[in-house]
Amino acid sequence: MYPHRKNYREKIRTITRSSFFLLFIFAPFLDIFRLDLTLGHFIIFGQPWTLGLESIQQGQGDAASAAVTLITRAFLPVLSFIIIIAIIIWRMGRIYCGWLCPHFSIVEIFNDMMLKHLNRVTLWEKASKKTKGALPWLLVFLSCAAMAFVWAFSLLSYLLPPKELIPDLLHAELGAGPTRFLIVATTLFTIDFFLHVTCFVNLAVL
Repeated sequence: MYPHRKNYREKIRTITRSSFFLLFIFAPFLDIFRLDLTLGHFIIFGQPWTLGLESIQQGQGDAASAAVTLITRAFLPVLSFIIIIAIIIWRMGRIYCGWLCPHFSIVEIFNDMMLKHLNRVTLWEKASKKTKGALPWLLVFLSCAAMAFVWAFSLLSYLLPPKELIPDLLHAELGAGPTRFLIVATTLFTIDFFLHVTCFVNLAVL
């Protein structure tokens, strides 16, 4: 591949990954897609999406109606989604991992950061030269922890009303459940980003 074509390809890939990452962050706040546990159903493009079993649960339907509803509102949409994804992967390869996946895009950022400050792409590799002092290590670790918190909070916003989460967070009124979720998820993502448990992004890039 010619160098200018490779650079152009990398620029396009950066744009698509960045755009998809922003979509991942803001989708719950824009009600594009989220599962509202307080309401007990999905929100898709601002509209509630349920299985439509409310009337049946109230005794106004029969088993046949329930079966048809489940097939049309759950089974067929899920099956269609799986088929579409399978066709895309079959025709275009692992395009999601290399061009869209927000997780891999963040891992690549920390790969570059580690190479710049720690002289290695991952902690599992031998450094090209010794890192001087603890400041570079602290900088990388704190960056991983900060991004891990952003990820944890973003995931939480997919489950609870996002417009209420920010005021609750600022006033330390999240509650026990959401607080535990943030602590556990932030810890796991920090380990993931810093130790690169799911690293080697180059294997997933087209």
